[in-house]
Amino acid sequence: SSSHITECSNCGKEPSSPSVELKACGRCKQTKYCSVVCQTIHWKKGGHKHVCGHKRTSASTPELNEAGR
Repeated sequence: SSSHITECSNCGKEPSSPSVELKACGRCKQTKYCSVVCQTIHWKKGGHKHVCGHKRTSASTPELNEAGR
C-alpha cells in the first residue's frame, strides 16, 4: 500500500533485504527507522519529538469528548 514506509525516516536507507523490517517509533508507530541511532538522531535533531503522537492524540480525542459528556 502507499502508506507502507519502505525507507528510514532519518537517513533514507532501505532495508538490506525484504525479510528485514524497519522499526517503528514506539510512541506514534507511524515513523520507521533502520536503527536506534537513526531514531535517536531524528527525535533529538530531526524534529520528530515535536510532531510525534499528533496522529494518535487526534484519533483518541473523540473518545475523550464523548466520555466527558
